[in-house]
Amino acid sequence: MDNTTSQSADQAKNLIDILYKDDYRVKSYIAQMLAGAVQSVKKQVTSSNGSSFNVKGSAAFAKGGYLRNQSESSMTETEGDVHDHAIMLLLKELDLTPMSTLPRDATGTIVHLRGELSLRDFSSFGDILSMVASDPKQFNVQRQEARQIQAAFKGISKVIPLNLEAEIIMADGITVRGILKSEYMLTDYRDLVSMYSTHLPGTWDIIGILDRMRPSHTPPAQGLRSSMDTIAMAVKLLYDNGGINYALTPFLIYRELS
Repeated sequence: MDNTTSQSADQAKNLIDILYKDDYRVKSYIAQMLAGAVQSVKKQVTSSNGSSFNVKGSAAFAKGGYLRNQSESSMTETEGDVHDHAIMLLLKELDLTPMSTLPRDATGTIVHLRGELSLRDFSSFGDILSMVASDPKQFNVQRQEARQIQAAFKGISKVIPLNLEAEIIMADGITVRGILKSEYMLTDYRDLVSMYSTHLPGTWDIIGILDRMRPSHTPPAQGLRSSMDTIAMAVKLLYDNGGINYALTPFLIYRELS
């Protein structure tokens, strides 16, 4: 008779394709929830074999008999590469329900958003404009118009950080934007643009920290600080036209594979 017991982490129902993973935050949250970050994954398999022999009395044994039992046990332990096991563990511990619409109130709230995803790398926009301005006819653009756009972009780039932006459009049409760190992208942005343009196909899952933007009740600053606040507000309006009421800090973006 053979008995085998296997101890392992729960497996995902569907494979997931991870696009963006903020390793620092993922490890930090796991360490806070489980008193330590996952460094390795071990799997143990134990097995036992048993057999019995009944020896009856014979010339060597006057009467009766005896029962002899033999058993053997063994344990096999394998250590696997942790890789994305930390992601699956984090998703299990957070146990978030995917949202198709945004909550009315959110301040430092970890959410699981589901919607359409667009990516835009503004840092590469300057190179594109330079290429267009060098040969505007090839792109069906007037030379003067190309130079004006290029000059305006140079001015904007001095006050707006040109980063990689993620834009999520929810089922109810509400848009949320967040800034990504290019070093945490698992697929290079240029490869994505060459295949899909800026709008990625399908539905994507985004885990991140959501904040709803509300008017500040902080007393207005004076002097130089007041000027800095005014400039910062102008930059924000230039970036989102005042139509976005939420800010998102994504730390995981993925989609389920069929």
